[in-house]
Amino acid sequence: MTIPTAKTIDGGGKTLTFSNVGQNLVLLGDGSELKNININNTAMTESWNSTYGVQCYNGTYTFSNIKASGGNAGILVKGATVTLGENIDVSGNHFGGIEVSKGKAAGLSDAKLIITSPITNTTEVYGQPTVWIDGEGATVEDSTGMTQNSEVKEGQVQYYIDAENAVKPEESGEEGQ
Repeated sequence: MTIPTAKTIDGGGKTLTFSNVGQNLVLLGDGSELKNININNTAMTESWNSTYGVQCYNGTYTFSNIKASGGNAGILVKGATVTLGENIDVSGNHFGGIEVSKGKAAGLSDAKLIITSPITNTTEVYGQPTVWIDGEGATVEDSTGMTQNSEVKEGQVQYYIDAENAVKPEESGEEGQ
């Protein structure tokens, strides 16, 4: 579902369910606001196939009271500026919560994610961060104190709510066998 013009979308606490891989809710309207909605994807997303609950391109967007789950990531900020307000939950996505990237297509602006309130991600683990920057031309302004790690994957800066998740777990196994 693509929303091509600026809109305020108030989901009234309802759930919007998608069962396909790839693009789901795509916002293209500069100045749009998305609030009070749960976005769930029920498609198989164990391999990377660019499945996101919400995708934002070129422009400025504001989110509050959003849950985005079931995709490769819950939210994609691509060539856009997104401000996250209260009650953002990106738990239950296979690769992490929010990807921020400029992208390589012609005409995309730099990407920026502004985090003004704590994000919820109960499924965050090492290598599956709450937020990550992919490539150049993207920034994150985080006022919540997440822990950054730029050594997990080349070309990415990953942000973790729980500082322990930003550290690679020690290999398990018994010595001397």
